[in-house]
Amino acid sequence: MYIKEVNLINNYLQNIFYFCGEDNMKSNAKSKTIILFTLGILLAFSPIINNNFNFNRGNIVDFTLDKNNLKISAVSGKIHINGNSEWLSFKNDGSCSGEGTYSNPYVIEDLVIDGSGSVRCIWIENSNIYFEIKNCILFKAINCGIRLSNVLNGRLINNNCSFNEGRGMDIRSTHDTEIINNSVSNNGGGGIAVQSSQNITVSLNSVNGNHIGMLIYNNQNCTISRNNILSNTDEGILIDRCSNLKLSNNEISLNRNGMNLGAFGDKNVDNCTISANVISDNVASGISLIGVTNQIISGNIVNGNTVGIFLGECYANILLDNTANDNDWAGIVLRYSNYTTISGNTASNNNYYGMVLEDSNYNNISGNTANYNHYGICLNGTINGGSDYNIVSGNTLIGNDICFVEDNCEGNIFENNDCGISFEMILLISIISGGAMVGVVTILLIRHKRKRIT
Repeated sequence: MYIKEVNLINNYLQNIFYFCGEDNMKSNAKSKTIILFTLGILLAFSPIINNNFNFNRGNIVDFTLDKNNLKISAVSGKIHINGNSEWLSFKNDGSCSGEGTYSNPYVIEDLVIDGSGSVRCIWIENSNIYFEIKNCILFKAINCGIRLSNVLNGRLINNNCSFNEGRGMDIRSTHDTEIINNSVSNNGGGGIAVQSSQNITVSLNSVNGNHIGMLIYNNQNCTISRNNILSNTDEGILIDRCSNLKLSNNEISLNRNGMNLGAFGDKNVDNCTISANVISDNVASGISLIGVTNQIISGNIVNGNTVGIFLGECYANILLDNTANDNDWAGIVLRYSNYTTISGNTASNNNYYGMVLEDSNYNNISGNTANYNHYGICLNGTINGGSDYNIVSGNTLIGNDICFVEDNCEGNIFENNDCGISFEMILLISIISGGAMVGVVTILLIRHKRKRIT
């Protein structure tokens, strides 16, 4: 599933050492770090797919679930509603309240459903009336805790869909639906999946300890905001074949990749906005874009990953006012990516590179800060081409060991950049200043000795 991404990263690592000066590494410790990084990145970007993902489900006796607001403590039966007419029958049986209208929706609430041996705990399909499922505990289903199929006007609120063998929530061909403030954790197949849907809001959910935190595939006009997505074994959020998504104010940490757009290789993610997220301490990249166009990535904090922001085979994207600091390898990386605007970003205190462009052309890198890295900004080309006709202007690159590296490139413009004083210059000045001081002291001592003799 991630072959294209793996090849991009592996090729990147093979080439970047040569073109950006592996021989210039200043210590054996840094060389060891490179070896460890290479091994780590190969592991991190390989598929972590295990169909035998083991939670020891057969022996689950107790787990943390909030039951404070439950009115029904007994385990309820599984629920399947197919079509609007079955909602009315379900209500007449005394199983839900409401009228199915906007102001008075049908409500399923306060249930505990053990899905052991069943495909799903709750399945709603072919419905366009208004309904809510709230404050339910749904666990141990084979496929998923909640499935919505061909549904409009639903709301999933304050539910706990955890410890299912498949996914916690599976939303398909559904429109105008909200998924709010749910706990979706420790599911073998993934936390929340939204596919072939429109106008879905996924907000304020806790999505922890799953295989993939969220799968967002083949959707339009969806909002993913203010979710807590932690410690999933694969991706935090995996997105492909989507347009007009808004992903904002999410906290995404301790996953393999934090947010991954285009990993399936469809090259069909368009006009998405990724803003104000905190994406930190993920094994591989914080934000990874593969083969996508017209994304706006702004105001994110992407610290402490291996690579902060990675763009591979991308076109016409905007990176604006992001912070990509303290990453193990690099703050911002472009590979085979053209016509990118990188402006107002901070990429400092990364172990090796503030920003790297490889075989990437016609990009505008202006007004950024990339301080105290080993390399500030590196532009290089391989046998496949060069990083040509880029504009690098008005950037601040202070305290880097090496301010700029340019190799096998042509037509790049460097202007009005502030490199401050490099490490090598500081060392040279220190040596010269130290030598001058010794000379002055020696002369004074000689003069003093002569006076004493006379």
